[in-house]
Amino acid sequence: MMITRLCALLIAALLAGCASTGNPKDPLEPLNRKVFAFNDALDTYALQPVAKGYVAATPLPVRSGIGNFFSNLDDVWTGINNLLQGKVGRAGSDVGRLLINSTVGIFGLFDVASELGLEKHDEDLGQTLGVWGVGPGPYLVLPLLGSTTLRDTANFASNYVDPVPRIERVATRNTLRAVKLVDTRAQLLNAGRALDEAAIDKYAFMRDFYLKRRQSQIFDGRPPREEDDEAALPVPFQQTPQRAADLSWRSRLKRLRFRPMNDQGVLMSKILATLVFAFGFVLPALAQEAPDALVRNLSNEMSETVRSDKAIQSGDVKRMIEVVETRILKHFDFTRMTGLAVGREWRNASAEQKTALTAEFRTLLVRSYANALGQYKNQTIEVKPLKAKPEDTEVVVRSEIRQPGSKPITLDYDMGKSSEGWRVFDVAVAGVSLVTNYRETFSQEIKAGGIDGLIKTLRDKNQQSAAKLAEAGKK
Repeated sequence: MMITRLCALLIAALLAGCASTGNPKDPLEPLNRKVFAFNDALDTYALQPVAKGYVAATPLPVRSGIGNFFSNLDDVWTGINNLLQGKVGRAGSDVGRLLINSTVGIFGLFDVASELGLEKHDEDLGQTLGVWGVGPGPYLVLPLLGSTTLRDTANFASNYVDPVPRIERVATRNTLRAVKLVDTRAQLLNAGRALDEAAIDKYAFMRDFYLKRRQSQIFDGRPPREEDDEAALPVPFQQTPQRAADLSWRSRLKRLRFRPMNDQGVLMSKILATLVFAFGFVLPALAQEAPDALVRNLSNEMSETVRSDKAIQSGDVKRMIEVVETRILKHFDFTRMTGLAVGREWRNASAEQKTALTAEFRTLLVRSYANALGQYKNQTIEVKPLKAKPEDTEVVVRSEIRQPGSKPITLDYDMGKSSEGWRVFDVAVAGVSLVTNYRETFSQEIKAGGIDGLIKTLRDKNQQSAAKLAEAGKK
């Protein structure tokens, strides 16, 4: 309870005493960046070493049981919020999960409910307020707690439902809190490197992802395309009937203001790894098969390759880059991806600048994806049936990444048909486009130094990554 009061006082002080910046979503950016730097340093020098020791000393089955135990407790709060959002069926499923895992699963140590087909959900009071029409308010970074918004601070109310804070014995209560923190961090150990490679400005990248992710949750992973996205398309990308139908449905839902929406921004690093696992190996020869059938067949085959490649599992980045370059690159439209990331300014770039931007962005993505290959070993991928017409030249292949004890993560591939076959030009993870998530950062770089300034920033980032890889190879 004490941490809740302290955070409430801190938020009040921040909102009262800080001047606004130019970003309406992040008016407290100067202070937020300082808190972010503090949290990042604390993670680097304290949480990561402890989490590494925890992984080294604790067998995987024990860690899985610990994760399942805390996940089971979370189902209490999730069920309440599903009920508050009017999702009675999901609330009933959450209650069923809690009863089954708490009994048959031995106090939640085993996730029996998922094996029985009861899906894991993830809801909180911030999402419920979003469903009710409450705006997010300013973006905040809190000490130790990380990314949130003014609306999402309502999640502190979970302390009144979570049984752990109500344990009277202080030593037991604090031990459980510490174990949960370390176990959560341990699950993300292999993902931090991918985030470091992906982000030009780590703070901005995490902020933009967090805000888009929360907006996505309002629509249960299917957010509408923002108006600025359509205007920013650098070439005449036409909407497919599938996308237009989705947008129409979402628009109607938004007008009704029934907007069915916990995770911190650190989820971004985990999702990068999920992205690579899911689509980094599953797209060869897309011209020969229907995209959904091909993804489904090859995902099963290639996921085994990831699990069995000892070099990848040992963290050999050079091997990871080799796999990405040989299996992935020819199936991506990097020119279109770069244009989507740059946005409006792409139209003003010269041919030489477009070539340079595409090359540097391609290198950035390759290194980002390569660093994430060793993240997951226990995932399964469910590819949804493709609803498209034979004459369509653009499709969206929808899928879900499933892992025991976790809510499924939606993964959508935007693909276009060219003379060379089907090629990916964007991927939306949990409803957030990973390509357009770069747009605000790129826009700031262009404002500061023009297109050439952005090219230089990307080139410097890639050179730094190459130097780190070379240095690691000497050790």
